[in-house]
Amino acid sequence: MTLDEKKTALFKLCRKFVDDNRIYTPETVHQADRVAENALDLVFEICALVGYHEPVDH
Repeated sequence: MTLDEKKTALFKLCRKFVDDNRIYTPETVHQADRVAENALDLVFEICALVGYHEPVDH
């Protein structure tokens, strides 16, 4: 997957999260339990798309 394809996929993933969780205002993020409940799945999907942290020995 190219970088542009990853950017597009990431935007679509985030847009879907906002739409699916009916986030209309910044307050919704804090006030709607469904947002916090679904955020873990979003993080998992983001990491699957962009990759995981690779530790570096110093």
